[in-house]
Amino acid sequence: MMLYAEHTWGHSSTITNPYDTMVLNLDMRKNSYASKAHEAASLMLCSIAEKKGDMLRYYNTTGTVRAVGVSHTSQPQLIEFYIETLALEDVEVRDLAGNLYTCQVSPHPRGRKISFIDTLSYGEEKEYTYTARHKAPETLNTRHCYMGAEEVRDIVNDYDPVTYRLPYEVENKFFRICYKPGDGITSFVDKRTGTEMAGTAIPFFTPVYQRTPLHQEVPFSSYEERRALGRNIRGKHAETHIGKLMEITCMEHGPVFTQLRLHYSLAGTVKADVLLKLYEAIPRIDFTLELGKTISDEVESVFLSLDLNRPGNGTVLRKGAREAFRPGIDQLPGTCMEFYMSDDGAARLSPEGGVLIAARDVPMFYTGEMQHHPIRLCDGAAENNARPLYSWVMNNNWETNFKMDLSGFCQYDYSLWLTDISDPEQAMDELHEQLFDPYVLIVR
Repeated sequence: MMLYAEHTWGHSSTITNPYDTMVLNLDMRKNSYASKAHEAASLMLCSIAEKKGDMLRYYNTTGTVRAVGVSHTSQPQLIEFYIETLALEDVEVRDLAGNLYTCQVSPHPRGRKISFIDTLSYGEEKEYTYTARHKAPETLNTRHCYMGAEEVRDIVNDYDPVTYRLPYEVENKFFRICYKPGDGITSFVDKRTGTEMAGTAIPFFTPVYQRTPLHQEVPFSSYEERRALGRNIRGKHAETHIGKLMEITCMEHGPVFTQLRLHYSLAGTVKADVLLKLYEAIPRIDFTLELGKTISDEVESVFLSLDLNRPGNGTVLRKGAREAFRPGIDQLPGTCMEFYMSDDGAARLSPEGGVLIAARDVPMFYTGEMQHHPIRLCDGAAENNARPLYSWVMNNNWETNFKMDLSGFCQYDYSLWLTDISDPEQAMDELHEQLFDPYVLIVR
Protein backbone atom coordinates (compact mmCIF):
# COMPACT_ATOMS: atom_id res chain seq x y z
CA MET A 1 0.00 0.00 0.00
CA MET A 2 2.90 2.36 0.73
CA LEU A 3 4.36 1.66 -2.69
CA TYR A 4 0.99 2.38 -4.33
CA ALA A 5 0.39 5.60 -2.39
CA GLU A 6 3.93 7.01 -2.81
CA HIS A 7 3.28 10.66 -3.42
CA THR A 8 4.77 11.14 -6.88
CA TRP A 9 2.82 8.17 -8.34
CA GLY A 10 4.81 7.78 -11.56
CA HIS A 11 7.36 9.17 -13.98
CA SER A 12 8.01 12.91 -14.15
CA SER A 13 6.98 13.01 -17.84
CA THR A 14 3.52 11.55 -17.15
CA ILE A 15 1.81 14.74 -18.37
CA THR A 16 4.25 15.94 -21.01
CA ASN A 17 4.83 12.53 -22.60
CA PRO A 18 2.10 10.07 -21.59
CA TYR A 19 3.16 7.69 -24.40
CA ASP A 20 6.58 7.01 -22.88
CA THR A 21 7.37 3.39 -22.01
CA MET A 22 8.45 4.29 -18.47
CA VAL A 23 5.18 6.17 -17.88
CA LEU A 24 3.08 3.22 -19.04
CA ASN A 25 5.23 0.70 -17.18
CA LEU A 26 4.91 2.59 -13.88
CA ASP A 27 1.14 2.74 -14.38
CA MET A 28 1.02 -1.05 -14.66
CA ARG A 29 3.34 -1.42 -11.69
CA LYS A 30 1.16 0.79 -9.51
CA ASN A 31 -1.90 -1.21 -10.49
CA SER A 32 0.05 -4.33 -9.56
CA TYR A 33 0.76 -2.93 -6.08
CA ALA A 34 -2.94 -2.16 -5.62
CA SER A 35 -3.96 -5.61 -6.87
CA LYS A 36 -1.57 -7.33 -4.46
CA ALA A 37 -2.89 -5.25 -1.57
CA HIS A 38 -6.48 -6.12 -2.51
CA GLU A 39 -5.57 -9.81 -2.78
CA ALA A 40 -3.89 -9.79 0.63
CA ALA A 41 -6.86 -8.07 2.27
CA SER A 42 -9.31 -10.50 0.64
CA LEU A 43 -7.31 -13.53 1.77
CA MET A 44 -7.15 -12.23 5.34
CA LEU A 45 -10.90 -11.59 5.37
CA CYS A 46 -11.60 -15.07 3.98
CA SER A 47 -9.33 -16.58 6.62
CA ILE A 48 -11.13 -14.78 9.44
CA ALA A 49 -14.55 -15.70 8.03
CA GLU A 50 -13.54 -19.36 7.65
CA LYS A 51 -12.36 -19.53 11.26
CA LYS A 52 -15.74 -18.15 12.30
CA GLY A 53 -17.51 -20.94 10.43
CA ASP A 54 -18.22 -19.39 7.05
CA MET A 55 -18.63 -21.91 4.22
CA LEU A 56 -17.06 -19.38 1.77
CA ARG A 57 -19.04 -20.91 -1.12
CA TYR A 58 -22.79 -21.22 -0.86
CA TYR A 59 -25.18 -22.61 -3.41
CA ASN A 60 -27.94 -24.02 -1.19
CA THR A 61 -31.37 -22.43 -1.42
CA THR A 62 -31.98 -23.32 2.24
CA GLY A 63 -29.50 -22.72 5.04
CA THR A 64 -28.38 -20.71 8.06
CA VAL A 65 -26.52 -17.41 8.18
CA ARG A 66 -24.82 -15.68 11.09
CA ALA A 67 -24.73 -11.87 11.17
CA VAL A 68 -21.95 -10.23 13.21
CA GLY A 69 -22.41 -6.70 14.51
CA VAL A 70 -19.28 -4.67 13.74
CA SER A 71 -20.68 -1.20 14.45
CA HIS A 72 -21.28 0.54 17.78
CA THR A 73 -24.52 2.05 16.53
CA SER A 74 -27.75 0.78 18.11
CA GLN A 75 -29.99 1.66 15.18
CA PRO A 76 -31.63 -0.81 12.76
CA GLN A 77 -29.13 -1.83 10.11
CA LEU A 78 -29.09 -3.39 6.67
CA ILE A 79 -28.20 -7.10 6.58
CA GLU A 80 -27.39 -8.61 3.18
CA PHE A 81 -25.91 -11.83 1.83
CA TYR A 82 -25.52 -13.58 -1.51
CA ILE A 83 -26.57 -17.05 -2.60
CA GLU A 84 -24.76 -18.25 -5.72
CA THR A 85 -27.75 -19.81 -7.43
CA LEU A 86 -30.15 -18.51 -10.03
CA ALA A 87 -32.95 -20.81 -8.85
CA LEU A 88 -34.02 -18.66 -5.90
CA GLU A 89 -37.28 -16.80 -6.53
CA ASP A 90 -38.18 -15.81 -2.99
CA VAL A 91 -37.09 -16.69 0.55
CA GLU A 92 -38.42 -16.75 4.09
CA VAL A 93 -36.01 -15.45 6.73
CA ARG A 94 -36.46 -16.19 10.44
CA ASP A 95 -34.27 -15.92 13.53
CA LEU A 96 -33.79 -18.93 15.81
CA ALA A 97 -36.73 -17.79 17.95
CA GLY A 98 -38.98 -18.14 14.90
CA ASN A 99 -39.52 -14.42 14.26
CA LEU A 100 -40.22 -13.72 10.59
CA TYR A 101 -38.37 -10.85 8.85
CA THR A 102 -39.46 -8.83 5.87
CA CYS A 103 -36.89 -9.50 3.17
CA GLN A 104 -36.26 -8.73 -0.49
CA VAL A 105 -34.59 -10.94 -3.08
CA SER A 106 -32.64 -9.08 -5.78
CA PRO A 107 -30.89 -10.26 -8.95
CA HIS A 108 -27.10 -10.49 -8.87
CA PRO A 109 -24.64 -11.54 -11.59
CA ARG A 110 -23.70 -14.67 -9.64
CA GLY A 111 -27.06 -15.49 -8.10
CA ARG A 112 -29.36 -13.70 -5.68
CA LYS A 113 -28.89 -11.07 -2.99
CA ILE A 114 -31.11 -11.24 0.11
CA SER A 115 -31.73 -8.06 2.14
CA PHE A 116 -33.52 -7.46 5.43
CA ILE A 117 -33.33 -5.12 8.44
CA ASP A 118 -32.43 -5.92 12.06
CA THR A 119 -30.64 -4.35 15.04
CA LEU A 120 -27.36 -5.83 16.30
CA SER A 121 -25.14 -4.53 19.07
CA TYR A 122 -21.37 -4.36 18.66
CA GLY A 123 -19.88 -7.86 18.64
CA GLU A 124 -23.28 -9.55 18.75
CA GLU A 125 -23.67 -12.69 16.62
CA LYS A 126 -27.18 -13.65 15.60
CA GLU A 127 -28.29 -16.55 13.42
CA TYR A 128 -31.09 -16.65 10.88
CA THR A 129 -32.49 -19.40 8.70
CA TYR A 130 -33.45 -18.82 5.10
CA THR A 131 -35.78 -21.11 3.19
CA ALA A 132 -36.65 -21.02 -0.50
CA ARG A 133 -40.25 -20.49 -1.40
CA HIS A 134 -42.08 -19.97 -4.65
CA LYS A 135 -42.91 -16.38 -5.42
CA ALA A 136 -46.64 -15.80 -5.49
CA PRO A 137 -47.70 -15.16 -9.10
CA GLU A 138 -48.88 -11.62 -9.73
CA THR A 139 -52.44 -11.64 -10.99
CA LEU A 140 -54.52 -8.86 -12.44
CA ASN A 141 -56.86 -7.33 -9.89
CA THR A 142 -59.98 -6.67 -11.93
CA ARG A 143 -61.64 -4.69 -9.12
CA HIS A 144 -59.16 -1.82 -9.39
CA CYS A 145 -58.26 0.32 -12.39
CA TYR A 146 -54.50 0.61 -11.88
CA MET A 147 -52.96 -0.77 -15.09
CA GLY A 148 -53.73 -0.73 -18.79
CA ALA A 149 -53.87 -3.71 -21.13
CA GLU A 150 -50.25 -3.00 -22.15
CA GLU A 151 -49.29 -3.43 -18.44
CA VAL A 152 -48.17 0.17 -17.98
CA ARG A 153 -49.07 1.37 -14.48
CA ASP A 154 -49.70 5.06 -15.02
CA ILE A 155 -53.21 5.41 -13.52
CA VAL A 156 -53.84 7.23 -10.24
CA ASN A 157 -55.25 4.64 -7.83
CA ASP A 158 -55.27 3.41 -4.21
CA TYR A 159 -54.46 -0.23 -5.01
CA ASP A 160 -50.85 0.49 -6.07
CA PRO A 161 -50.20 4.08 -4.94
CA VAL A 162 -46.42 3.92 -5.55
CA THR A 163 -45.68 2.74 -9.09
CA TYR A 164 -47.62 5.39 -11.02
CA ARG A 165 -45.70 8.10 -9.11
CA LEU A 166 -42.19 6.72 -9.65
CA PRO A 167 -41.61 8.51 -12.99
CA TYR A 168 -42.03 11.78 -11.07
CA GLU A 169 -41.15 11.16 -7.41
CA VAL A 170 -40.18 8.55 -4.85
CA GLU A 171 -41.36 8.77 -1.25
CA ASN A 172 -41.23 6.84 2.00
CA LYS A 173 -41.80 7.90 5.61
CA PHE A 174 -38.39 9.62 5.75
CA PHE A 175 -37.83 11.29 2.36
CA ARG A 176 -39.62 12.65 -0.68
CA ILE A 177 -37.52 13.16 -3.82
CA CYS A 178 -38.99 14.74 -6.95
CA TYR A 179 -37.29 14.77 -10.33
CA LYS A 180 -37.98 15.67 -13.93
CA PRO A 181 -36.15 14.84 -17.17
CA GLY A 182 -34.29 17.93 -18.31
CA ASP A 183 -34.46 19.57 -14.88
CA GLY A 184 -32.97 16.87 -12.63
CA ILE A 185 -33.76 16.72 -8.90
CA THR A 186 -36.40 19.38 -8.23
CA SER A 187 -37.19 18.61 -4.58
CA PHE A 188 -35.54 16.72 -1.73
CA VAL A 189 -37.59 16.81 1.47
CA ASP A 190 -36.69 15.66 4.97
CA LYS A 191 -40.13 14.49 6.10
CA ARG A 192 -39.20 14.59 9.80
CA THR A 193 -39.49 18.36 9.73
CA GLY A 194 -40.84 19.03 6.24
CA THR A 195 -37.56 20.78 5.39
CA GLU A 196 -36.86 21.29 1.69
CA MET A 197 -33.21 20.25 1.36
CA ALA A 198 -32.75 20.89 -2.38
CA GLY A 199 -29.89 23.36 -2.66
CA THR A 200 -29.82 26.57 -4.61
CA ALA A 201 -26.73 25.56 -6.61
CA ILE A 202 -26.41 22.36 -8.63
CA PRO A 203 -29.04 19.82 -7.46
CA PHE A 204 -28.01 17.01 -5.12
CA PHE A 205 -27.04 13.71 -6.85
CA THR A 206 -26.09 15.57 -10.07
CA PRO A 207 -22.73 14.76 -11.74
CA VAL A 208 -20.63 17.64 -13.08
CA TYR A 209 -17.78 17.58 -15.60
CA GLN A 210 -15.33 20.44 -15.98
CA ARG A 211 -12.63 20.78 -18.62
CA THR A 212 -9.98 23.34 -19.42
CA PRO A 213 -8.96 23.06 -23.10
CA LEU A 214 -5.24 23.25 -23.85
CA HIS A 215 -3.73 26.13 -25.80
CA GLN A 216 -2.13 24.01 -28.49
CA GLU A 217 0.05 26.89 -29.71
CA VAL A 218 1.84 27.01 -26.33
CA PRO A 219 4.89 24.69 -26.08
CA PHE A 220 4.35 21.93 -23.51
CA SER A 221 0.75 23.13 -23.22
CA SER A 222 -0.33 20.10 -21.14
CA TYR A 223 2.25 21.10 -18.52
CA GLU A 224 1.95 24.89 -18.78
CA GLU A 225 -1.86 24.89 -18.62
CA ARG A 226 -1.75 22.93 -15.38
CA ARG A 227 1.07 24.96 -13.87
CA ALA A 228 -0.89 28.17 -14.48
CA LEU A 229 -3.92 27.02 -12.47
CA GLY A 230 -2.53 28.53 -9.27
CA ARG A 231 -4.95 28.07 -6.38
CA ASN A 232 -7.82 27.42 -8.81
CA ILE A 233 -8.54 23.90 -10.01
CA ARG A 234 -9.46 25.03 -13.52
CA GLY A 235 -8.25 27.57 -16.06
CA LYS A 236 -9.83 30.94 -16.85
CA HIS A 237 -11.37 29.48 -20.02
CA ALA A 238 -12.72 26.34 -18.31
CA GLU A 239 -16.02 24.83 -19.45
CA THR A 240 -18.51 23.49 -16.91
CA HIS A 241 -20.99 20.79 -17.97
CA ILE A 242 -23.81 19.91 -15.58
CA GLY A 243 -25.35 16.47 -16.00
CA LYS A 244 -28.73 16.58 -17.73
CA LEU A 245 -31.28 14.08 -16.43
CA MET A 246 -32.63 12.19 -19.43
CA GLU A 247 -34.64 9.29 -17.98
CA ILE A 248 -35.68 7.63 -14.72
CA THR A 249 -35.90 3.84 -14.49
CA CYS A 250 -37.24 1.86 -11.54
CA MET A 251 -34.81 -1.01 -11.06
CA GLU A 252 -36.52 -2.58 -8.06
CA HIS A 253 -39.51 -1.88 -5.86
CA GLY A 254 -40.04 -4.18 -2.89
CA PRO A 255 -40.85 -4.34 0.82
CA VAL A 256 -37.28 -3.49 1.94
CA PHE A 257 -36.15 -0.87 -0.58
CA THR A 258 -36.86 0.89 -3.84
CA GLN A 259 -34.03 1.46 -6.31
CA LEU A 260 -34.07 3.98 -9.15
CA ARG A 261 -31.60 4.63 -11.93
CA LEU A 262 -31.19 8.26 -12.98
CA HIS A 263 -29.75 8.39 -16.50
CA TYR A 264 -27.69 11.58 -16.99
CA SER A 265 -26.17 12.92 -20.18
CA LEU A 266 -22.76 14.37 -19.35
CA ALA A 267 -19.93 15.66 -21.53
CA GLY A 268 -16.67 13.75 -21.18
CA THR A 269 -18.47 10.48 -20.46
CA VAL A 270 -20.22 7.66 -22.27
CA LYS A 271 -22.22 6.91 -19.13
CA ALA A 272 -23.08 8.93 -16.03
CA ASP A 273 -25.87 7.17 -14.14
CA VAL A 274 -26.79 7.67 -10.49
CA LEU A 275 -28.52 4.83 -8.66
CA LEU A 276 -30.71 5.75 -5.67
CA LYS A 277 -31.78 3.17 -3.09
CA LEU A 278 -34.33 4.25 -0.44
CA TYR A 279 -35.19 1.93 2.46
CA GLU A 280 -38.64 1.55 3.97
CA ALA A 281 -37.55 0.98 7.58
CA ILE A 282 -34.40 3.10 8.01
CA PRO A 283 -33.70 6.80 7.23
CA ARG A 284 -30.97 5.98 4.74
CA ILE A 285 -30.31 6.51 1.05
CA ASP A 286 -27.53 4.65 -0.75
CA PHE A 287 -26.48 6.27 -4.01
CA THR A 288 -23.89 5.20 -6.55
CA LEU A 289 -22.29 7.10 -9.43
CA GLU A 290 -21.68 4.75 -12.37
CA LEU A 291 -19.24 6.50 -14.66
CA GLY A 292 -17.87 5.68 -18.09
CA LYS A 293 -15.16 8.30 -18.54
CA THR A 294 -13.64 9.11 -21.93
CA ILE A 295 -9.95 9.80 -22.48
CA SER A 296 -8.57 13.34 -22.84
CA ASP A 297 -5.28 15.18 -22.33
CA GLU A 298 -7.07 18.35 -21.15
CA VAL A 299 -7.36 19.55 -17.55
CA GLU A 300 -10.37 17.67 -16.17
CA SER A 301 -12.41 17.24 -13.01
CA VAL A 302 -15.55 15.23 -12.23
CA PHE A 303 -17.78 16.18 -9.30
CA LEU A 304 -20.98 14.92 -7.70
CA SER A 305 -23.16 17.57 -6.09
CA LEU A 306 -23.88 17.10 -2.38
CA ASP A 307 -25.41 20.55 -1.98
CA LEU A 308 -28.12 20.80 0.67
CA ASN A 309 -30.11 23.88 1.61
CA ARG A 310 -30.93 23.58 5.31
CA PRO A 311 -31.61 26.73 7.41
CA GLY A 312 -28.96 27.15 10.08
CA ASN A 313 -27.05 24.16 8.80
CA GLY A 314 -23.29 23.93 8.94
CA THR A 315 -20.89 21.61 7.13
CA VAL A 316 -18.65 19.40 9.25
CA LEU A 317 -15.77 17.23 8.09
CA ARG A 318 -13.21 15.09 9.85
CA LYS A 319 -9.68 15.21 8.60
CA GLY A 320 -7.34 12.28 9.07
CA ALA A 321 -9.76 10.46 11.44
CA ARG A 322 -9.07 13.00 14.17
CA GLU A 323 -11.05 16.05 15.23
CA ALA A 324 -14.22 17.19 13.51
CA PHE A 325 -14.01 20.69 12.07
CA ARG A 326 -16.15 23.23 10.25
CA PRO A 327 -14.53 24.26 6.95
CA GLY A 328 -13.83 27.97 6.77
CA ILE A 329 -14.18 28.40 10.54
CA ASP A 330 -12.19 25.79 12.46
CA GLN A 331 -8.98 26.15 10.47
CA LEU A 332 -5.89 28.34 10.48
CA PRO A 333 -6.46 31.94 9.29
CA GLY A 334 -5.05 32.50 5.82
CA THR A 335 -5.41 28.89 4.67
CA CYS A 336 -7.24 27.47 1.65
CA MET A 337 -11.03 26.95 1.73
CA GLU A 338 -11.49 25.47 -1.75
CA PHE A 339 -11.09 21.77 -1.07
CA TYR A 340 -10.57 19.36 1.80
CA MET A 341 -10.07 15.68 2.57
CA SER A 342 -12.26 13.66 4.94
CA ASP A 343 -11.76 9.98 5.71
CA ASP A 344 -15.45 9.15 6.19
CA GLY A 345 -17.50 11.93 4.64
CA ALA A 346 -19.39 15.01 5.76
CA ALA A 347 -22.22 16.09 8.04
CA ARG A 348 -24.71 18.93 7.65
CA LEU A 349 -25.90 19.77 11.16
CA SER A 350 -28.54 22.01 12.71
CA PRO A 351 -30.69 21.95 15.87
CA GLU A 352 -33.68 20.87 13.71
CA GLY A 353 -31.92 17.69 12.57
CA GLY A 354 -28.93 16.90 10.45
CA VAL A 355 -27.70 14.73 7.61
CA LEU A 356 -24.69 12.39 7.53
CA ILE A 357 -23.09 11.79 4.11
CA ALA A 358 -20.62 8.94 3.66
CA ALA A 359 -18.24 9.10 0.71
CA ARG A 360 -17.02 5.52 0.74
CA ASP A 361 -14.56 5.75 -2.17
CA VAL A 362 -13.81 9.47 -2.55
CA PRO A 363 -11.99 11.38 0.22
CA MET A 364 -11.90 14.78 -1.55
CA PHE A 365 -14.54 17.49 -1.10
CA TYR A 366 -14.77 20.74 -3.03
CA THR A 367 -16.46 23.85 -1.61
CA GLY A 368 -15.41 26.63 -3.98
CA GLU A 369 -17.10 28.27 -6.93
CA MET A 370 -17.69 26.25 -10.12
CA GLN A 371 -15.73 28.76 -12.20
CA HIS A 372 -12.33 30.43 -12.24
CA HIS A 373 -12.34 32.99 -9.42
CA PRO A 374 -10.12 34.95 -7.04
CA ILE A 375 -9.13 32.78 -4.07
CA ARG A 376 -10.28 34.11 -0.70
CA LEU A 377 -8.38 32.67 2.24
CA CYS A 378 -9.91 31.75 5.58
CA ASP A 379 -10.85 34.61 7.91
CA GLY A 380 -13.13 32.59 10.21
CA ALA A 381 -16.37 34.22 9.00
CA ALA A 382 -19.56 32.18 9.45
CA GLU A 383 -20.53 32.49 5.78
CA ASN A 384 -17.41 30.50 4.85
CA ASN A 385 -19.18 27.40 6.12
CA ALA A 386 -22.27 27.95 3.95
CA ARG A 387 -20.62 27.13 0.65
CA PRO A 388 -22.08 24.44 -1.63
CA LEU A 389 -20.55 21.00 -1.11
CA TYR A 390 -19.32 18.67 -3.86
CA SER A 391 -17.65 15.29 -3.88
CA TRP A 392 -14.50 15.77 -6.00
CA VAL A 393 -14.56 12.40 -7.72
CA MET A 394 -11.48 12.67 -9.94
CA ASN A 395 -9.06 15.10 -11.56
CA ASN A 396 -5.82 15.16 -13.56
CA ASN A 397 -4.61 18.60 -12.45
CA TRP A 398 -1.07 17.84 -11.34
CA GLU A 399 1.47 18.86 -13.98
CA THR A 400 4.13 16.16 -13.61
CA ASN A 401 4.00 12.79 -11.84
CA PHE A 402 0.31 11.96 -11.53
CA LYS A 403 -1.75 10.05 -14.04
CA MET A 404 -3.38 12.11 -16.79
CA ASP A 405 -5.72 9.43 -18.14
CA LEU A 406 -9.02 9.34 -16.21
CA SER A 407 -10.79 7.10 -18.71
CA GLY A 408 -12.54 3.83 -17.90
CA PHE A 409 -15.62 2.35 -16.25
CA CYS A 410 -15.92 2.74 -12.50
CA GLN A 411 -18.43 3.31 -9.72
CA TYR A 412 -18.37 5.39 -6.55
CA ASP A 413 -20.59 4.56 -3.57
CA TYR A 414 -22.16 7.01 -1.14
CA SER A 415 -24.73 6.82 1.66
CA LEU A 416 -26.88 9.39 3.43
CA TRP A 417 -28.56 9.12 6.83
CA LEU A 418 -30.86 11.44 8.75
CA THR A 419 -29.72 12.15 12.30
CA ASP A 420 -30.88 14.06 15.37
CA ILE A 421 -27.29 14.72 16.49
CA SER A 422 -26.17 18.34 16.41
CA ASP A 423 -22.72 18.05 18.04
CA PRO A 424 -19.97 17.85 15.37
CA GLU A 425 -17.78 15.27 17.11
CA GLN A 426 -20.71 13.00 17.95
CA ALA A 427 -22.06 13.33 14.41
CA MET A 428 -18.77 12.31 12.80
CA ASP A 429 -18.43 9.43 15.28
CA GLU A 430 -21.92 8.27 14.31
CA LEU A 431 -21.07 8.56 10.60
CA HIS A 432 -17.98 6.41 11.11
CA GLU A 433 -20.03 3.70 12.82
CA GLN A 434 -22.78 3.80 10.19
CA LEU A 435 -20.22 2.86 7.54
CA PHE A 436 -20.05 -0.71 8.87
CA ASP A 437 -23.05 -2.89 8.15
CA PRO A 438 -23.21 -6.29 9.88
CA TYR A 439 -20.95 -8.91 8.32
CA VAL A 440 -22.79 -12.06 7.28
CA LEU A 441 -21.39 -15.60 7.41
CA ILE A 442 -23.18 -18.55 5.82
CA VAL A 443 -22.56 -21.32 8.33
CA ARG A 444 -24.71 -24.24 7.14
